[in-house]
Amino acid sequence: MNRLITACGLVLLLVASSRGDVLMEADVDRDQIDMGGQVVLTITISGDIGTVGKPNIPPLSDFVVASTGSRQNLVIVNGSISKSISYTYTLIPRRTGKLVIGKISLDTPQGTQTTPAITVIASPIRMRDRAVTPPGNSTRAARRESNKPFFVEATVDKDTVYLGEQLNYVFSFFRSSNVSQTNNFTPPKTSGFISVDLPPQRKRTTIINGETYHVVEVVTAMFPTRTGVMTIGQARLRVVPDVFSNLLNRDPFGWFQGRGNSPLTAGEARNLATNALVLEVLPLPRLPGGLEFSGAVGSCQLGCKISADSAGVGDPVTITWTITGIGRKDLVDAPRIEWPEGLEIFPATTVLKTSTRNDIVRETKTFSIAVVPRKEGTIKIPSPRLVYFNPRSRAYETAVGKELTLKVGPPRPGLARLTPTQIIPAANSNIRYLKSQPARWSLISSGRSAWTFVALQSVAPVLVMVLYGLKRRSEAPAQRARGARIRLMKQARKRIESLPASGDSLDRAQGISEAFRQYLMASFGLAPGELLDTQWMKMLADSGCDEADIKEAAEILRWTDMTRFGGGAPTDIKSDRVLTLLGRFDQCAD
Repeated sequence: MNRLITACGLVLLLVASSRGDVLMEADVDRDQIDMGGQVVLTITISGDIGTVGKPNIPPLSDFVVASTGSRQNLVIVNGSISKSISYTYTLIPRRTGKLVIGKISLDTPQGTQTTPAITVIASPIRMRDRAVTPPGNSTRAARRESNKPFFVEATVDKDTVYLGEQLNYVFSFFRSSNVSQTNNFTPPKTSGFISVDLPPQRKRTTIINGETYHVVEVVTAMFPTRTGVMTIGQARLRVVPDVFSNLLNRDPFGWFQGRGNSPLTAGEARNLATNALVLEVLPLPRLPGGLEFSGAVGSCQLGCKISADSAGVGDPVTITWTITGIGRKDLVDAPRIEWPEGLEIFPATTVLKTSTRNDIVRETKTFSIAVVPRKEGTIKIPSPRLVYFNPRSRAYETAVGKELTLKVGPPRPGLARLTPTQIIPAANSNIRYLKSQPARWSLISSGRSAWTFVALQSVAPVLVMVLYGLKRRSEAPAQRARGARIRLMKQARKRIESLPASGDSLDRAQGISEAFRQYLMASFGLAPGELLDTQWMKMLADSGCDEADIKEAAEILRWTDMTRFGGGAPTDIKSDRVLTLLGRFDQCAD
């Protein structure tokens, strides 16, 4: 039924686009899910979208709703380009059964439009999909065979976490006897998590049932990437006992049984395994209206600084935004601000640093943005704002940077201010040489002074230098843009080629998105954060790029956003396809 609705909507969309009317259609990526799963609702408005506002969504009390923003696209109909905008929402069911997404309305100049209601069926989680720990064991995995000379256990510091929140997984190896070697450690399967090692290994001793055990612990930070009931698989370790060393510390008549009445066979390898762990990952609460979520979960501080408080027209200045705090920051984009007039904005460069002190992952992401003032006066750069989710307070919070002020004076003078007295001393080393050969230089022997001759001979080179400098200065903006584009093309290719050739992993989608967007901004001089509207698409079209390539670029960026924020995309984008498209755009930019 939903496929029929989608097909009818696409037909009507094309007809409305050709007439310039406004049309809205809604669809979900699936209509049957298990509890804890996600449904992506997409609302597409096409035609003259500048005459309408946002769609009116009915109450969705059966779902947890997290908005992932909007994206403007190009729709090509009969050779003409028209705009459309898509609003994407992630829906997580609160209960099982038949859930209904009510009619969505939109006020247009032609009247109020509504979409048909959409039905989603949510089923309970099947036990065979849950991989629950054995009965009697807690979620944090009780110790295995604690009466043995060797055993392992796995624990987590939290049974319930929010999406993107850090939890620590601890693998512990207990031994009351010596071992000759430990090898073949197999970490647990952690599908749906991003893992960060927390070195170094920790060592301690403990007493269990009267036995002294030496414990080695390996800690891993894990960040869930999807909601619902999640399973951390078994971790395994192979150990080989050191029988000869153990004999020296035992009753010579009791070594056959080992400590704790457990057999200890000479040299026999032991394969140890932990229990699997089950935990619940909660979705983030609904974002309050008027806020734009940055994607950061944890804590954030936002620092702002400028490389110079004053500059001349045409002098480059660097603005630096630093986001630091607990949790991952690699997916956080630069804050969006309304850049004041009179500034030329260049693409931001980013640096990410990670520290893991005290078993807490802290990351610092720095955005360096080069700006060039183009008019005199005092320019105030507004305070950036970053909305993040704090799991401790269970609420969205906002980090605010400080406002920056740049005083712009007249352009600094260049080579034109150089005087002959600044240039002539460079020729003094040659004057004595010229005087020593009067026969070679007839002008000196004819009565003219040496300094006059040298000055006359220097006029032509000075003029050439001045003219060359003026030419380079006039060509500098184009050369800088071309140089930046070449560097960004190399960086984009290197970044994309370092990723897997296919797949819908979060890191791969993030890498393709950053490389693709940064290259487009460098090619067409867009400021950071402007890729959500159609300005870059229009520039591609004005540069003579093929309309099919523009549409393909929009499809690639839509795929990255669906993979990063929407829980996955129905199709895959190959890396070769992205690299080929970047090459064609590079030819258009020239």
